[in-house]
Amino acid sequence: MPGRRPSGATGNRAAVGPDQGVILSGTSSGGTGRWGVHAFTTAVTYGSTPPICAAIEEGLIFTGASGGTFALQAAQTTANATFSKVAQGSYMRVKLLS
Repeated sequence: MPGRRPSGATGNRAAVGPDQGVILSGTSSGGTGRWGVHAFTTAVTYGSTPPICAAIEEGLIFTGASGGTFALQAAQTTANATFSKVAQGSYMRVKLLS
């Protein structure tokens, strides 16, 4: 979920969730996952079968001299007729540190 960020902003984000194509079910003990740190501009693909999964991303962003928008972004890996959505209850929290 690379987001949109203000011009000149830098930072990284930690990505935790099921890797693309992982089969998860109510009786599953899990599967392979993603655990890593990525630049904000790096696309990170999560996924599972069935197509419902949870992912957590955390990061710090350092803004430049100009203001701008920071936004959450989600999309399908490959465009097709199947819908893609961010579930109810999802959120993005921003906290000013200085």
